[in-house]
Amino acid sequence: MGKHTPAFFDADKFSTLSEKEKLYFSIMRGRSGVLYITSKPGIAKSSIARAIADKMGYNYMDIRLSMVDETDVGLFPNLTNFVVNGQECKVLDFAIPKWAVKSNDKPTIIHFEELNRASLPVRNAALQILLERCIGTEFKFGDSVLMMCSGNLGEEDGTDVEEFDSALNNRLIHYKHSLSVPEWIENFAKDNVHPTIVSYIKLNPERLYQEPAEGVKAFATPRSWTFLSDFIVANFGENAAAKDFLPLVQKVAGSYVGNSALKFVQ
Repeated sequence: MGKHTPAFFDADKFSTLSEKEKLYFSIMRGRSGVLYITSKPGIAKSSIARAIADKMGYNYMDIRLSMVDETDVGLFPNLTNFVVNGQECKVLDFAIPKWAVKSNDKPTIIHFEELNRASLPVRNAALQILLERCIGTEFKFGDSVLMMCSGNLGEEDGTDVEEFDSALNNRLIHYKHSLSVPEWIENFAKDNVHPTIVSYIKLNPERLYQEPAEGVKAFATPRSWTFLSDFIVANFGENAAAKDFLPLVQKVAGSYVGNSALKFVQ
């Protein structure tokens, strides 16, 4: 098997991917450079990565770097015994995280989220994994482990991010991720979002994503519409009619989708 051929690939399963999913999987499969997708918040970066893994039969690991510390990504110090010139001594090594060991058990996609919002130690540890496919000098990730990372846009989407230098940028495969209404409906919403919301977005595609209004923290994104759908389904059922859930949704919709709630309720 060639150096750049993953140990697991099913052509029939690959054919079930959308065109964008095929593109992302193909970049990950190449394992030269690292797929790095960026978008505004809530535009289904995690969802598309998980969908690729599910359709291809890969295990999926999602590591949100802004919420972990360096010990979670392989920088936990560990003393081990080592023999030097016939004498046993203690040497400093690193403990391998359980998730990393398990990723080698079966085909896995590891998704490092919010790379450009992580602390410097966490980012450096994650980059060694992404770029060198190893932790320390001993542990190596297998051929059937694929990796990708994602981040936010910074000033364009109101997030505080770290800019990368040219040397690092040259090792990342940059792709600006987007999500059209047909993509959202076909690849996610038709099976996961209440039909009333899906119908509303079909008729009002400009409402799928709305820039947050000044002074309003909640705003409409594919993620927040999904959150509102989960609220409806959990409390009224997946086939609930609008007349059943409308009184309660009127009270809370603004907390999910901001100013977009008014027209949705109308």
